[in-house]
Amino acid sequence: MAIALAGSLLAGAVVFQASGIAAPEKTSVPQRPARATGLTGMATMTGSVTAGKPFKAAQVYIRNTDKRILYMVYTNAGQFRALGLFPGNYEVSVTAKGLKSDIQRLAIKAGDAPSLRFSLTDIPTDTESETDVAQNLEGTASNRVLVTLDSYDNVYPPGRGREIAESTCMICHGENFLSSQPARAEVWNTRIDRMVGKELHNRPAQSYADGLLGYRSQWARNWSLKDREELVAYLVKNFGPGARPRNVRTVRETPLDEAKLGKAMYIEYYIPADAPGQGIHSPEYAGALGFSGRRVIQDVRFDAEGNVYGTDRGAPRRLVKLNPRTGEMKEWLTPHPKNDIHEVLINPADGMVWVPEHTEGGGISYINGFNPKTEKWDVV
Repeated sequence: MAIALAGSLLAGAVVFQASGIAAPEKTSVPQRPARATGLTGMATMTGSVTAGKPFKAAQVYIRNTDKRILYMVYTNAGQFRALGLFPGNYEVSVTAKGLKSDIQRLAIKAGDAPSLRFSLTDIPTDTESETDVAQNLEGTASNRVLVTLDSYDNVYPPGRGREIAESTCMICHGENFLSSQPARAEVWNTRIDRMVGKELHNRPAQSYADGLLGYRSQWARNWSLKDREELVAYLVKNFGPGARPRNVRTVRETPLDEAKLGKAMYIEYYIPADAPGQGIHSPEYAGALGFSGRRVIQDVRFDAEGNVYGTDRGAPRRLVKLNPRTGEMKEWLTPHPKNDIHEVLINPADGMVWVPEHTEGGGISYINGFNPKTEKWDVV
């Protein structure tokens, strides 16, 4: 079992190795007894996928709309199987490179084992795609845009400006962040002002990124005024006014082993949305530093019993616990919910969950201990 961070509204993605399970044989029987999975009260799903052209390891997305859980499995020779599904209402769809299916909706009860059939149709992928330019930017909302795809050298022409971007911006943001949001020189300078911490003499940092290219990061200590000038000139020349948003086209596909991928199952657990006027929508936390107006799960950790803990860095800050066996999720406000949090440490000896809180601008920081037995903060 492994865990991966999946996004701002996800508690995590758990990967299970379903050993000994090959691609299911084709069958015309719509229902058959659910295979034992080690969990009671669950269901299974099998299916076949066809297309007008060859495809490999298509991704089957199985969304439980009641529990806010998304399962994903790969096809093996056009067949797929998903185990241990919670009962509920589902939306199921399939994608592969340049291909997609319609969405099928169905209700599944404990012990069910539906068998589905999908037909993939062509979608254009060579020249255009859609991206979220804010997916890894602190303190911003989702902002999906249409981008054109091109080679890395065409998107980022070689030169000193590219070298600077590669050694600073792209370390955290990747290669598609800068190119997907063109702007005039004033806007690029404002963005860089935030990264170098221009305003930190007058106010506390508003996030971890605020001032990262200044004194707050060891690896950026060699950042100079000349570097900034060359970077801005490069960004304005290649991603200035009138430039179209672009992303780097994948040149070499990742090798896919269907036999192995067909034995894996990925699960994403989505945290619940706060009600209007509560949580992230509460006026009490409107001015909190860092993430505002959205929930952000990070620092995912397993305890000895297989439960998953994570920090919710969207104000008010919370500690979130997931039981992946039941899908049950609990959360607790941190002792000082306006302070930022960015780590979870679990003591294997006694199960205590330690969460450091920090403030910017010389405020008091804390190391808090959460007792999972009493579900209270014992140490503040």
